[in-house]
Amino acid sequence: MVKTTISDEPRNGINEEDQFGLSAYEKGLEAFLRGAETPITIALQGEWGSGRTSLMNVLHDNLCGEDDKYGEYFSVWINTWEYTLMRDSSDALKQILLRMSKEIVSYGKSALREIDSKIMKSIMGLGVVLTKTLGNSYLNGAVDEVQEYIRSSQDNAIADLRNYIQAGIDECLRKNEEKKGFVFFIDDMDRIDPTVAVELLVLLKNIFTLKNCILVLAIDYDVVVKGLKPKLGELNDTNEREFRSFYDKIIQVPFTMPVSQYSTKDFLIKELKRIGIISSLDEKNEHLMNNIVKVENLTTGPNPRSIKKLLNTLSLIRCIKNAGGPVKKNHVPDEDEQDKALNTLLTIAIVGIQVAYPKVYQLLCDEFDEDWEKTLQQVCQSDRYLKKNASNISQLFNLLRSEILSASPLVKDNADTDEDKQDARDIVVRKCIQDQLSQSFITGLNASDM
Repeated sequence: MVKTTISDEPRNGINEEDQFGLSAYEKGLEAFLRGAETPITIALQGEWGSGRTSLMNVLHDNLCGEDDKYGEYFSVWINTWEYTLMRDSSDALKQILLRMSKEIVSYGKSALREIDSKIMKSIMGLGVVLTKTLGNSYLNGAVDEVQEYIRSSQDNAIADLRNYIQAGIDECLRKNEEKKGFVFFIDDMDRIDPTVAVELLVLLKNIFTLKNCILVLAIDYDVVVKGLKPKLGELNDTNEREFRSFYDKIIQVPFTMPVSQYSTKDFLIKELKRIGIISSLDEKNEHLMNNIVKVENLTTGPNPRSIKKLLNTLSLIRCIKNAGGPVKKNHVPDEDEQDKALNTLLTIAIVGIQVAYPKVYQLLCDEFDEDWEKTLQQVCQSDRYLKKNASNISQLFNLLRSEILSASPLVKDNADTDEDKQDARDIVVRKCIQDQLSQSFITGLNASDM
């Protein structure tokens, strides 16, 4: 049976094909980490679905080995959101520390039994110290303030914990001379509460910035900004330096996922053909292929997760249509090749709008018979994300309008004036898009339903 969906699972390390042309970035980052002086912390920045976990999987395999036995580094992998479910922040942070420490100890086995006991007691006894440490002002220089607190604290629990963990790491490396150190992969920090993410950053900075340790964090600067808002307020020109200073004290190297450099055309066309949205004949239509790629660039963009959502949505609509479901056709049954190409382009474009710009899609559904172009401009101005993408949205609709009119003969009866001709063109455009909306409504999500 032909597969109808595309998995949204991250790339499973080096054994899975690189579909978006990231090899140079992967190899470059690997070489950088191999030659880095430790401790060092690097942040993988990018929106959800941009491929950070996939990159971490590849780095893991190259640096630590697929089975954690034959690489140059020991690995510790933490999915942070798993520890924040059904827990308060303090307990979640303790559990993360416990897991990271247990992973270190597991590589030393029985030789680290005494150190293991000391680490466990230190973490479980953090209580008041942890609360005070993470309850700092988060103002400019907050990291320095926390470090000073640790040095001057009579309890000194965190300093002791650092020493125990360093001793465990040193012992592991002494017994495994072929290893260079530990790489800690801290994933999904964007999925936890931003304030907890910031607290975790402070904790990692003050406990795990140790000799022979590399921290690879999946966290975006925007998350740090959100986590600091309770203390620093909204980001603006006057306090931006304070936000940046906090980030720079913890993160030595930011690596932004090179989404704009992703090569998605071949992947998109191959998968559209596989799910039956385009045919082999369509694939030879250079004009159609170029327009499909333009539509992708103007809607989902090169974000892998968004592209997969687009493809899976198109596949579902296709399955219902093939099963004889109530999907209207926007052309007569004996449509020519130009009509088929237009129909294909519009289907992809409307679903692309639904995936990337749900407010715009809803606007088309609700107000398409009115002066929707002006309404669209107003919506874009009132929404930060849409405002940022207003140019793409405008280009998209201009492209669709041009393609619809070039493929549709206009009725010139009673169209004596330029205004009448414009009205006739608007009717044609509305009719084509309205028919496409009737296909995609099954995968829509209304804000009123949430």
